[in-house]
Amino acid sequence: MGKNSIKVGEVRSQEPVWQVEAKSANGIKHFLRKRFLSFSMVLVIAFLLLVSLVISTSLVILDNYL
Repeated sequence: MGKNSIKVGEVRSQEPVWQVEAKSANGIKHFLRKRFLSFSMVLVIAFLLLVSLVISTSLVILDNYL
């Protein structure tokens, strides 16, 4: 909570200098989108680790067989 208010203060302090408007990133849609993207990245990494494990296991089994 405190870190977020510091960031808001930084953005507001820079508005007069750069003459820009701060984007409003509030709302449930933005919150859910960020959480969905984070969760999907975790799933993709887990899938890649699983594929790597299967390939490594297959190569070890194949090496022992030959």
